[in-house]
Amino acid sequence: MGLLNCMLFALLLSTSAFSQDERFFRKIFTDELSLGIAQTQPPKIEVSTPEYLVDITRDGQMERIIALKRDGLDYIQIKDHFGRIKFDRKLAAKGVDSKLYKIQLKTISAKVDVLLLHYYEGAVGDIPFDATARVYFLAIENRNLDKLYLKKGPAFFMEKARPGNQYSRRKYSVNVIDYNKDGHNEVSVTYNGIHRIFFYKTKGLWTKM
Repeated sequence: MGLLNCMLFALLLSTSAFSQDERFFRKIFTDELSLGIAQTQPPKIEVSTPEYLVDITRDGQMERIIALKRDGLDYIQIKDHFGRIKFDRKLAAKGVDSKLYKIQLKTISAKVDVLLLHYYEGAVGDIPFDATARVYFLAIENRNLDKLYLKKGPAFFMEKARPGNQYSRRKYSVNVIDYNKDGHNEVSVTYNGIHRIFFYKTKGLWTKM
């Protein structure tokens, strides 16, 4: 083991090209290569869904929601009715074939709406493999596209496969209901007997019980 460590240390110091590769991989793992709107380098490959027209601000003008893949990473983008980008953020994948597969616009209160983003985080492994999904909460305060706040919500198991042709996929549910009768709706996520309720506070802050 001592000899192996020495060899690895020698390789790290051997060439400047390797150092460049090391910096490149460090950027990947620290997320320096993927900063949304602030990204300085354009992606090498970018594909997107059509622009889905939704009246997010409830003013009769249609905003645009787009799901994108940039160099294999998933993003959610929102444009105003003029086509200007107002929001562009990455969603964190865990495996292959990740995708944003469902979006719901719901009302929390007179001043707050939320886009519920149903995100498939991808599968890990072949056989066996595990795949999970997650709900993100994108809060919109005062129906103002300059006040958008993304919160990473709960994950839940979606698919599993095991040797011997064993495969299972479980259901989940997301509901928006005024559970405590205070005039504000809460978001509940139920999966496999686990029931979580999320209460919106302000500026993207949520509490749960």
